[in-house]
Amino acid sequence: MVAYLGKDYRPSHPWTTQDTLTISTLICLIVAFLFGVGRILCYTHGISINKDVLVAEEEIGNFVDRMICHIENEGKARVISINKKNGKPYTIEEIQARIAELNPIKDRDSARMKKWFSCSTVLLVICHIFLIIGFILMVCAKLVA
Repeated sequence: MVAYLGKDYRPSHPWTTQDTLTISTLICLIVAFLFGVGRILCYTHGISINKDVLVAEEEIGNFVDRMICHIENEGKARVISINKKNGKPYTIEEIQARIAELNPIKDRDSARMKKWFSCSTVLLVICHIFLIIGFILMVCAKLVA
């Protein structure tokens, strides 16, 4: 859009109202593009953090399931879950400790994710404001011409 509007533009000297409106249009559309790119980057970062939140939630759910199985099968000679790092069965205390470790991580990442998504929303609104102003200025420049 900016390239199309600016390809044949030649400002006159001294600047006329049309020149001012056309340059203002080009500036608004460039600024809208930059805020749009910033919005995409913020949203992508938020999605990346969302993946970490979902992984932590799934791991917590798995540990809760393991703890329930331990409690239901207590006294039976069955190994319910194995620690993949050391190959030994999990104890209830180890499962509780791991859940206690993961909850603050999940909460911290969830807060970060919300911050990035809200930043993305603000940038989207600003982008749209500059787009609207740019299109209004473009119409005004064409009407003045």
